[in-house]
Amino acid sequence: VDAGDCITGTPMSSVFKGEPVFEIMTLMGYDVGTLGNHEFDHGWPHVAKLRAVAGFPLLNANAADPEGRSFGDKPYHVFTVGGVRIGVLGLLSAEMPTLTTTANWAGCHVVAPLVAARSLVPEIRKSCDVVVLLTHVGVEVDAAIAGAVPGIDLIVGGHSHTELKEPVWV
Repeated sequence: VDAGDCITGTPMSSVFKGEPVFEIMTLMGYDVGTLGNHEFDHGWPHVAKLRAVAGFPLLNANAADPEGRSFGDKPYHVFTVGGVRIGVLGLLSAEMPTLTTTANWAGCHVVAPLVAARSLVPEIRKSCDVVVLLTHVGVEVDAAIAGAVPGIDLIVGGHSHTELKEPVWV
């Protein structure tokens, strides 16, 4: 799994706008990923190219283009591992309008991750043994969501670059 911000920061990623990164992730066998703010560094229309290159679902439940189409392949993905049904929900930071240039986000919309989680976690829980949030919202927002939304078993988060030497229990 990957919690976003796969692109930007390396010459290969900058020159080829992140596409080789998603090719490599596909070859490595990623099961799912979510989008981070840096996936929008080349403008929101480019996210569709990244999705096309990725050989795995890019999940997003709370952000959409100006026409209301989700940036993710779907909001969540359910798969079975060793007989355990795992539902993974993808969430992006509500701060997107301030995390990329205005032109890269122009006309797009984002719903607060907490609102999206409250809406979808109960639905996912009905068909899964384990519910995982794959987020790009930061560790503080992850903790707030965990404390406010029952039914979440695990959050794999990105964005704040916070090193967690031990799991955070909420």
